[in-house]
Amino acid sequence: MNLIRVNLKSRMAHFGTTNTNHTTNMTYTIPPRTSLLGMFGGVMGLNFHTVINEYSKRIDFGWEWLSKNTSKVI
Repeated sequence: MNLIRVNLKSRMAHFGTTNTNHTTNMTYTIPPRTSLLGMFGGVMGLNFHTVINEYSKRIDFGWEWLSKNTSKVI
């Protein structure tokens, strides 16, 4: 098993939910799998089809909070 650890930090991020419409901005607390696959492909210089066809079934993601989570659910 190979492991790559990446620390992501941002003041703000928006990962829209599937039930979001134009009047509300609902978001996931953490990036969904598709966003993480896209970030992986971007860092590795891979195109969309390569990531989906060759890596999407072989990659698992895990996460932990590195700082206090200040997200609020309304």
